[in-house]
Amino acid sequence: MRVALRHRNILVRKCGIALMRKTITTCPVCDGRVHVTHLECETCGTVLQGSFASCPFCKLPQNLYDFLTVFIQCEGVIREIEKEIGISYPAVKNRVRKLKHTLGMQRTKPQTQDEQTEQVLRAAKNRRDVG
Repeated sequence: MRVALRHRNILVRKCGIALMRKTITTCPVCDGRVHVTHLECETCGTVLQGSFASCPFCKLPQNLYDFLTVFIQCEGVIREIEKEIGISYPAVKNRVRKLKHTLGMQRTKPQTQDEQTEQVLRAAKNRRDVG
């Protein structure tokens, strides 16, 4: 069964900042992943068909997408973000962490000297085994 759904980017006003709805990335019927197969120019009507990858930001849940918009609008100034959306400093930091985690940007801990040495020795051993 195919379900045809129309989705428009709707401008929403929230906390004085204009927000855009993002592209749908999951199927509303089965919750599977969807992909863009056609684009149409609003001005001349030119249609492009194919399989287009969506940006990582489009895959964010709506609440994190909205937070990212506010974050950029406030240029990352936490005090401004606190005022704009009415949440505390720890809540802003927590949302930034969630955003980084969702986008796969969490910082990895630096390697210790022992870990670096072990990694180099393993790589050298692998080269000897192959060659």
